[in-house]
Amino acid sequence: MSKTPFMPTAKDFSGSVPEAYDQYLGPFCFQPFAEELASRLPKQERLDILELACGTGVLTEELHKRRPSDRLVATDLSDGMLAVARKRSTLAAVEFKIADAQELPFDDASFDVVACQFGWMMFPEKPTAAQEALRVLRPGGLLIFDVWDGLPANPPFDIASEVIAPLFDGEKRFSGPFGYNDIEAAKQVLTDAGFVKVEGERVAKVGVADSAESVAKGQLLGTPMYQAILERDGSALEPSIARLTERLAEAFGDRPLRAPLQAIFVWGRGPG
Repeated sequence: MSKTPFMPTAKDFSGSVPEAYDQYLGPFCFQPFAEELASRLPKQERLDILELACGTGVLTEELHKRRPSDRLVATDLSDGMLAVARKRSTLAAVEFKIADAQELPFDDASFDVVACQFGWMMFPEKPTAAQEALRVLRPGGLLIFDVWDGLPANPPFDIASEVIAPLFDGEKRFSGPFGYNDIEAAKQVLTDAGFVKVEGERVAKVGVADSAESVAKGQLLGTPMYQAILERDGSALEPSIARLTERLAEAFGDRPLRAPLQAIFVWGRGPG
């Protein structure tokens, strides 16, 4: 068993993965939290917003829908994910840019808000990402991000980990992105970087999908698990989807499936 939990990188979100990620997982588990995060933005008349790790644009679309007159710059390290985001007809006014959250290509004090949905936990150097966010924020600007709570709080992914564990010597391959769930530690990173009024809380939602099969496909075709399974044993992919579909339907129903999900929100203000 691997000593270090598997943590995806930008190169793992390529090929057919971004389209499946967006089609199957976008409505189920990303949209509910995108609505929550967008609702927490400041109510001032106009904002310059920078989104980090925008993926296929689920949060991007929600931000633009709620605040169409704002400047919105959406960044990611993955060409494949950005390609899917750019296809959204509603996002023609959004500036898309390949960018590393740990080395942002923007001037100091350029934005009022820096937002990130389910990407912060995958930044290798989170203190550097926090320092960069603070650098590009105007005085008093807001950094807000959400990350997944642990696997037990997100049972659809916990079940998926159990289903595919035999292919990976018992390793829970979904555990990495769900392992950054210590609120106080996450808050401390922001405080150490110089943010003030730093807060955090757990937020529970219910994910709704058309079917258990769509969630199973999302988890095994729309994440880096797709390529990992193909590399380990390609013949196991379809049987794994079938087994996961059955397990998810037993646990959460089918047509539609409704399952509990939980994230951690953390936010802080720049001084001034």
